[in-house]
Amino acid sequence: MNPFGAGLVLLLAAVPATTQEVKLDYSHEVDFSRYKTFAWSPGQDPAKNPANHIRITRSVERGFVGKGLTKSTDGVPDFYLMYHARVDDSVKVTSKSGGSYWEPSNLRTTVDIGKVKQGTLIVEVYDGQTKDVIWRGIASGLAVRPDRVEEDIDAAVKKLLESYPPPPAKEEKP
Repeated sequence: MNPFGAGLVLLLAAVPATTQEVKLDYSHEVDFSRYKTFAWSPGQDPAKNPANHIRITRSVERGFVGKGLTKSTDGVPDFYLMYHARVDDSVKVTSKSGGSYWEPSNLRTTVDIGKVKQGTLIVEVYDGQTKDVIWRGIASGLAVRPDRVEEDIDAAVKKLLESYPPPPAKEEKP
């Protein structure tokens, strides 16, 4: 996936913030306070849509800069970022049941099946020296209208970075 064997995958689809599911994982042994600079991985593949590539990279950069980090332009950064974007077709099933006032025992159920776009955003951060993945965030949910893509990318990135940096590891008392 990338030349360092550690992927920063940012799988993204336009996902409304209200339906986004976020999952996070990170290395509990890492002191995240020592990371001050970041850069994009040299192995970063752009999104299929060039406009979305720009939207994603700008949103992620703004998110990390908002956390007090600096984008590195030369040398080896403290950590690298990488992303991939993907939208898949999915099936959404909704049902409703109801009866009649005149015949309450005559219960009827209606099932609607529709095709929707399922978007996923996975962001991984890996150490600039060791190339080990140290933090990973995944946001997924239903895609929305194309005219809301930028808003949805920003919402997904904001939600992912709410928990960055993770809390410091608790030291065990002897």
